[in-house]
Amino acid sequence: MKAANQKIICAVFILLALMSFQTIAQEKTKTEKEREIIGSGFEKKIANAAITKAVVVLTQLQISSDGESTAKTEKAQFDVILKSRIVTNKEGEFIINIPIDQFNKIPETTTFELKLKIKPSKEFVGIYKTDEAVIKLKQSAGPKYELILIWIPDAVKTNKGTFAVSSRAQT
Repeated sequence: MKAANQKIICAVFILLALMSFQTIAQEKTKTEKEREIIGSGFEKKIANAAITKAVVVLTQLQISSDGESTAKTEKAQFDVILKSRIVTNKEGEFIINIPIDQFNKIPETTTFELKLKIKPSKEFVGIYKTDEAVIKLKQSAGPKYELILIWIPDAVKTNKGTFAVSSRAQT
């Protein structure tokens, strides 16, 4: 009787192990498929969205004066003065031109972050947690930056997602 019970228990464990392995494999495949879709152009370029605010964020390293090898990171930021209304075209493209007096505040040969506040058009149906997007840019490529506003859905069949910005050179 004990041998029969042990065989049943062993069979149940094997069956549970196989079922859990199959579930994990299905979840992994789903995740890979979603990544493929997003990576293969599932993202959407956002037309007629207004860029209402732009902020330059600089990260600077400060080394202590006593010669220690420790460095502190300090962030500085300033609002970019937008001289005109910025709206994306039908391909999601727009141009940010940082005024020269502000551009000169960015140290040469550095990379900085440009944080943008976005107001999509009334026709846009996406649901988002934040109306901001951030992109890293090289100072040497400015002061005029040609960028693209993109919507990246959280999943394949959903209207929830996030905004992203890409430089034209990267697309």
